[in-house]
Parts: sequence; C-alpha cells; structure tokens
Amino acid sequence: MSTAAGSKHVLLARFMALSPLMRYALVGIFALVLWLFLDDYCWAPARKWSDECARIEQDLAQCNEFRSSLPDSAKNSAVTYGRVTIPTDIPTTREGLSTSVDEILRKNGVAKFGYEEIGGGKMPSGAFLKSVGTNRVERCRGKFQVETTAEVITKLTRDLEQSDSIDAIASITIRRNKDDKAKLTVDLVVEGWANAGGAK
Repeated sequence: MSTAAGSKHVLLARFMALSPLMRYALVGIFALVLWLFLDDYCWAPARKWSDECARIEQDLAQCNEFRSSLPDSAKNSAVTYGRVTIPTDIPTTREGLSTSVDEILRKNGVAKFGYEEIGGGKMPSGAFLKSVGTNRVERCRGKFQVETTAEVITKLTRDLEQSDSIDAIASITIRRNKDDKAKLTVDLVVEGWANAGGAK
C-alpha cells in the first residue's frame, strides 16, 4: 500500500471515529468553503458576463428599434456621410482640425504646407438639435495647399475623410504643377462642426 493510500485510510478512520454531530459539522464547513470558493471564482464572473451579455443584447435591440423607426432620408445620410460625432466647443474643434491636418500630411510625407484658419459661418438653428439643445452649430474651417503626386493626394483625401476631427472636406481644387508635370498643386478646405453655445 502506498503512503498516500495509507494516509487516506487513516484520515477516513479518524473521520469515522468522530461523533455524528462532528462529522456533519465538518461536512457542512467543507461545503460552505467550497461554495464560497465557487461563488467568488466561478459563479461571480459568470454572472458578470451574463449581465454584460444581457446589456449588450438590450442595446442591440434598442438600436434595431431606432433604426427601424428612422426615415429613409436619415438612413441615406448615414450611408453618405458615415459616423458623425457630437460637436464640441469652438476652440477644441479648431485645434482638432489643425492637429489632424498636420498629422495626416506628415504621415503621407508632406512636410511643406501652410495651414490657415478661415471663417465658416453658422449652420441652421435646427442642426444637431438633440445634441446641442438650443445652441447653434458653427462651421470651423481651415485651408491649406500642398504640392504632391496624384497617388499621395488620393491617400490624403481618404485619411482626411476618415479623421474623427474633420467632419467634411468643404472644397478641393487640383491644378497641374507648371514646373513639375509629375506633381499636382492642391488647395483644400477642411471643415469641423462646433457647438457655438448660445450664439444666435
């Protein structure tokens, strides 16, 4: 008989030698410890995951309900313009525009350019009504000019359109470079939408 098997027999003999009340008490304590262990390390995470799944399921159901109630014009706008973020304040929007333009141009190897803020004007009073309440939404714009190849321009416009800080490319003008026929001169105006506060 191995040492482990002998130890088990000794422990079992000691356990059986106890009074019935002590045996029931030990079994109860062991069951309680096991239950606490399972509750902390197995069942609690399972309940948390179950609650999270239920919340996600509820959010998806709510989104489907909202989507089914949207008019066709709103659905078409979502497909055309993509994701639109809630407008922030004017200084944050202006900073986001200039920072994004700088990062995107440098990412695409365009180091020489000049960025200038220009006026954009206010949107109609009903724009983003649920997001900004009775406040007006103002267009913040910046313009810049670059000289580069057609391939880089394609990448630039794609990155500008995908930027979270740039809501629209307001205008783009492309001209062939007089000195270098392989390059194009491009004038771009980018636009960000800002919460203008209580401005009328």
